Amino acid sequence: MSYSSKKKVVTLFLLSQGALAIDAFFGYKFLQKHESARHWLYSNCPNILLAYYNTRDYYSDKGQLPGTEQRKEDVKRWKLAAAIENEGQQKEQQQQRTRKGKSADNTKGEEAQ
Repeated sequence: MSYSSKKKVVTLFLLSQGALAIDAFFGYKFLQKHESARHWLYSNCPNILLAYYNTRDYYSDKGQLPGTEQRKEDVKRWKLAAAIENEGQQKEQQQQRTRKGKSADNTKGEEAQ
């Protein structure tokens, strides 16, 4: 391999590493501001989200653990939202069953007359 081709390979490697570092920084900032993105990662790629929380802990000042605290708050909020959603779905299903039962009773009453 000639010197110029080695130089091109090293340059390409350094550029790709720089681009990766910039992408990671902006991804970190994006996750910091957007809970919906964190929730999507929680559902689809939990290991990436865990890396985000650990990075927040690692770069925190004075031994604080903002990533751990944020993770606890996020999971608590998402579980509460899921419980509320499930409760609403159960009530809706119960109302549908009640309506079906009433309509069946009405048809039986009409047949008896």
